[in-house]
Amino acid sequence: TKVVLVQAAVGAVGVHEWTPDPENYECSCSHNGQNSLYSTAVSCYKQSYEALSKKYNIVYAGYIWNQGEHDEVYSVKENVTVNSDKAYYDAYKSMHDGFMSELKLDFGGISVVRADKAGSSSQGSMSLTVARNAQYKLCNDIDNLYMISTVSETCDTSIMDQVNTIHYSQYVFNIMGDDCAQNLYYSLGLSSEERAFSGLEVYAKN
Repeated sequence: TKVVLVQAAVGAVGVHEWTPDPENYECSCSHNGQNSLYSTAVSCYKQSYEALSKKYNIVYAGYIWNQGEHDEVYSVKENVTVNSDKAYYDAYKSMHDGFMSELKLDFGGISVVRADKAGSSSQGSMSLTVARNAQYKLCNDIDNLYMISTVSETCDTSIMDQVNTIHYSQYVFNIMGDDCAQNLYYSLGLSSEERAFSGLEVYAKN
């Protein structure tokens, strides 16, 4: 099965910039209201889908999400609309619902966000933040939204890029990608066998 990824991600942005109506959100970040990442992603996807569908039979289409450290930082500051679990939940759901209706997608998948400011231990990385709480609830509430990787909950300095410790090492990114692929495959009903182990256990075994 061929898999095509349409790269639409932008670093260091808030969930409000991915909503269909970013102008209705307020954030004290330097790019408040300037990014309309939702509309850019929709446009890129439509162009890609149109081109690919001329040659291929597209069976499944969806999106994969890994974001939330921005909201961990800015949710505690003044002049911020996304300042609670519910606010993140509502903003994310508006994006998800928009993608589903405009693009007729089959699924969304979340690789859960790490907690960035709670220390360098794995216990710190799994601390509950507004984004993390909301992401688990969203996957619980929405039938076609799946939690496809929790590798980021194992994050300590040993699995980070040792030159730039705010990002994972490439080795761990690879594990995360494998975790996402395997669990999404199962969630979509393409495998009758549940995963035998998680990305964390793969990492430990290696």
